[in-house]
Amino acid sequence: MALTDTRIRQAKPKARPYKLAAGDGLVLLVQPNGSKLWRRRLRVNGVETMYAIGRYPNVTLTQARDVAREAFTLAQQGINPATRRKASKALTASAQSSTFRALAGKWLEKKGKEWTQTTLRQRRRLMEHHVYPTLGDLPVGEINSATVFEVLEKVHSSAPSQTAFARHCISGVMGQAIIRGLADADPVYILRDQHRAPKTVHHRPLEQKEIKPFFAALETTNMQEPTRIAVKLSFWTLSRSREVIGARWNEFDLDEGIWTIPAARMKKREQHVVPLPTQAVETLKLLCTLMPNREVLFPNGHDPKRPAGHTLLYKVVTRLGFKGFTAHGIRATGSTMLHDMAFRSEVIEHQLAHVERNKTKAAYNRAGYFEERRQMMQAWADYLDGLRAGGKVSPIKQVA
Repeated sequence: MALTDTRIRQAKPKARPYKLAAGDGLVLLVQPNGSKLWRRRLRVNGVETMYAIGRYPNVTLTQARDVAREAFTLAQQGINPATRRKASKALTASAQSSTFRALAGKWLEKKGKEWTQTTLRQRRRLMEHHVYPTLGDLPVGEINSATVFEVLEKVHSSAPSQTAFARHCISGVMGQAIIRGLADADPVYILRDQHRAPKTVHHRPLEQKEIKPFFAALETTNMQEPTRIAVKLSFWTLSRSREVIGARWNEFDLDEGIWTIPAARMKKREQHVVPLPTQAVETLKLLCTLMPNREVLFPNGHDPKRPAGHTLLYKVVTRLGFKGFTAHGIRATGSTMLHDMAFRSEVIEHQLAHVERNKTKAAYNRAGYFEERRQMMQAWADYLDGLRAGGKVSPIKQVA
């Protein structure tokens, strides 16, 4: 009786495996557990072997017959079809591992040890949205400058500020391809001057006369008290918005007036020790009583174990209504006024965590500037209090 799909479907498992012949050496092996497996008996170079074709119904009767005929032809040529299939799978796996997407994943994983988690997340998003749709499935050895130019053109038209990042990421991946012998050259190099970065918009600082109305608006605008404290902490420490919002209680020694920001949370991946003026210490102690038993200072509204969104300060400061002034401008305000207060530039730069490239010098400065920075930041906090109070404030240079 010829084997049909109906007969295959109706075949029931038995205590022991049994076979249903499909003709020309093709059989269906019915297992006690109910699985049905296609097999083709072959003789390759005088050696008999049973070639596994696949499982029914993933492989239909018609498909099994076609594969069986191809296997028989190879066997007649002295080629073991099982060996040929393994080689084909290995070749496919090799091709997949040499695609841009595969190599980019390894490169991003490596760079993730140098970048902050935020930067890594942003670069992955950039690749997913702008780079992978065109380059993702291409073997790196086939990527040329024309294809990369097409990608960068699209990025530049939709998100100009991201073009340089896209170019850097693609070049980094292609560098890895060259090292691994998968590509001969970096197609990005010739495109290095093709897309100019948009003109940098510097965040304006507050003027001296704006300090009092700014803090008045901060005190009267409806917002949660921790958010208000976050803005004040930004002024008192001149730390970046992400560093402030991501602050955790275990980073603080309020008895010593020190905030130690771990390297993993810093832009330059260097630990930063911040002296806290007395105003910051007192306010943080108040915050601790308002929100006890918390890991983070400024928790997320949905999950108190995580910090609030990194754009929180930007939104709050912008809402206060000082045209052109954002949370990014707080550091510019501090830098401008501290220079006017005649504090040394290198001390101010260190407070702003602008990393010294010479590691030996940086280590010396880290120890040598701390007490000077502590005095400077206390003078800065006192000066802000004077401006907020609206009384007679000493000329800036005399404050120093």
